[in-house]
Amino acid sequence: MKEHIIIAGTGRCGTSALVQFFEKAGFDVGKNLAYSPNVRAGFEYVLDPNHKELAIRLEEAPYIIKDPRLCHSLAPLLDKGLQVAFALIPVRDLGQASASRLRPSTANLKFTPHSELKGGAPHPAIEDPMQDQLIYNQRALGQLIETLTLRGIPYKTIAFPNFIEDRDLLYNALIDTPLAMDRIRYDRSFEIFRPDMIHKY
Repeated sequence: MKEHIIIAGTGRCGTSALVQFFEKAGFDVGKNLAYSPNVRAGFEYVLDPNHKELAIRLEEAPYIIKDPRLCHSLAPLLDKGLQVAFALIPVRDLGQASASRLRPSTANLKFTPHSELKGGAPHPAIEDPMQDQLIYNQRALGQLIETLTLRGIPYKTIAFPNFIEDRDLLYNALIDTPLAMDRIRYDRSFEIFRPDMIHKY
């Protein structure tokens, strides 16, 4: 079975932007993956460790797999055959990531369950949604790094939105990784990023 690159993190931390970047650079990131422009989230190739057709999903998986749920599902997926060569983890200030995640979910609270809302908070607390989301993000990031470390899978973290605002940051981070590329290819792909679209809270 082929090895994959995974992009994962808390969500609302530039994972979707990275998928667009690598797609423009010519990497296989999957085809016809859903994307929601209103919350700028999507491009997720979902692998459910309990799905009856998991073997087929693994066989058809793109080279680069992006899904924030990998924070929690990576360990059982590895046990069931997923092979990961490298992980790229964009990291945003967790308070900023929490506020960003609550922003689209709050706007759609009456219409869409949180569990079904792309980019929305998965477990909103009734009394203090912000604190609940912050705890969720801390646990998600910790669990992802724990799994990668204990399984011996190499990974790199990269600061968001820094890698969109600093043209050299991502380029240097990718050196000596399976995602390294020449500067011309990198600069052409970098144009996909839109710093003006990033909300600050």
